[in-house]
Amino acid sequence: MNSWLIRGSKNLIPRRYHLLPTLLAVSIGMMLVTIVGGIGEIGFAMVEEEISGLGVGSVTITANKTVADVPLTEEKLTVLREAPGVESASPVVMLFTPVRLKGEVTQSAVWGTDMGSDQVVELSLLYGRLLVEADITERRPVCVIDENLAQEIYGRSNIVGKEIEVMLNGQYQPFTIVGVAASGGAVVQGVLSSGAPGFVYLPYPILQQASGKSGYDQIAVTLTDPAQAEEEGERLAEELAERFGEQPGSYTVEDMASQKEQLEGIAWIVKVSLVSISGISLVVSCLGVMTVMSGSVTERIREIGIKKAVGAKNRDILMEFLGEGLILSLIGAVLGLVLGIIALWGACRIVGAVPRWDPMLLAAGVLMTVLLGTVCSAGPALRAARMDPVRALASE
Repeated sequence: MNSWLIRGSKNLIPRRYHLLPTLLAVSIGMMLVTIVGGIGEIGFAMVEEEISGLGVGSVTITANKTVADVPLTEEKLTVLREAPGVESASPVVMLFTPVRLKGEVTQSAVWGTDMGSDQVVELSLLYGRLLVEADITERRPVCVIDENLAQEIYGRSNIVGKEIEVMLNGQYQPFTIVGVAASGGAVVQGVLSSGAPGFVYLPYPILQQASGKSGYDQIAVTLTDPAQAEEEGERLAEELAERFGEQPGSYTVEDMASQKEQLEGIAWIVKVSLVSISGISLVVSCLGVMTVMSGSVTERIREIGIKKAVGAKNRDILMEFLGEGLILSLIGAVLGLVLGIIALWGACRIVGAVPRWDPMLLAAGVLMTVLLGTVCSAGPALRAARMDPVRALASE
């Protein structure tokens, strides 16, 4: 095996300048797979990081209006908080409304919640503080805002102490910003806020009164056993309906863990799709190997005839040309892999991202490139192996 690989390598050296376009095509194909695969890994990691803030181990309980329009009241919140297996329960009121900051008006998703606001969308505090019990009970005009909103208006994150005005009941009401939290995930924000640039978190009694709602939009419940979140959530919903004499199925339970799994599944499909599309470039580039190998056979007809005349077997000729295709593909794959890693690393340094690669994907890309290049060389190699030595020697 080593002998035909060595011969194949030696045959490529005199023709190295003619092979550059093909080598470049194979390299570009592998480089695209490396870059796109890396981008997919970075995107997948970002989605993983962001959806980890969905409150795994939590469920949200919402009135099922298709069965009965039952209110979620303070009494029901108390019942849930005291139920066995419940670590905490937090009310949620939500409103899409304009906010005015530094004279600029923008549409935002305003959440009315209590100290447990990080149960719905995890809040990682950057500056200031989160809402405290006194803010809720005393209905203080304070709020925590999303970092995106601060950046959108001020161009910086720390704007604790500034005043923001929220449109409630048809007029702007002022609130003092007591905290700035890291974005609750661009993925979550994009889904929940319909393109709103940021979130604003207010004490829920204020938003509840301003929106004219007698109850809550939903109650977020954190359970002591995250593994049984879905089952425990359904049990709580059934007990709640039974306790207040309501119809079975009056409440809808959403398990945050299942939403996380769905988003992970979508991210994985997108990643695989991107890599598959870029993989088409490998097939196209490896077709160039077939073209250059066909040209090589045509140029070396007399050489093939001489080798057969001095005792070379069909198998020897076949393996020699397959070796050339394999080595050409391998060099192109390794070169493309290196260039792709360098390009992605440089781009990540510029944008401040952390470069990521899937070693299995990169290894599979190199292996696939070599395999395709070798397969594409098979046709010309067979033609060379089956060549009649007499006719080959007679050719000009």
